[in-house]
Amino acid sequence: MDDFATPLGPDAYGLSPSEANFISPGKRPLSSMSPTMVFHPPGYLPSDSNATNSTDATDSTDSTSPGPGSLFMVLGAGGGPKIVTATLQTFLNHAFLGYGLYESLARPRVHDQLLRRSAPEALYDFRKIEKAPVPETYLQLSIRERGALRRRGHDLVPHEYLGSCQAVAIDLESGDITAVSDIR
Repeated sequence: MDDFATPLGPDAYGLSPSEANFISPGKRPLSSMSPTMVFHPPGYLPSDSNATNSTDATDSTDSTSPGPGSLFMVLGAGGGPKIVTATLQTFLNHAFLGYGLYESLARPRVHDQLLRRSAPEALYDFRKIEKAPVPETYLQLSIRERGALRRRGHDLVPHEYLGSCQAVAIDLESGDITAVSDIR
């Protein structure tokens, strides 16, 4: 029921209610739910493809290799208002920054609720990893990353929970499927 708003005050995440999301007959609750499926773009050919200037990739590539329109990644997250940023940052880490799937989910995150009262307030991961092989291990943004955000005017607030993401990806070279659940 927390996806609906009530005039009684902030929700479980500390967000102020919006009258547009008050409970009433026939209304659907607000949700940040964003299950995401990512496909290879049209014209995509794997780098190790044997294709030679063919306009039809299916004629010249192995049928098991990923091609245009084939599934690349499926992901989603839990965490209320932090769902969208957790999902997006995991996708960007894997698809554009080149991290493996586990590393993509384990990387520290930043979340900004975009509620401007003064300076932008950005929550950032700062969490002790309970079962780490080295005692007192924390998941947190690097000093360099925090400095870059501060120079851009963000007020940084350490936070223990910035959503929990799950992802499945298909390896571009082998076609192997890997599934990973967040360490948070």
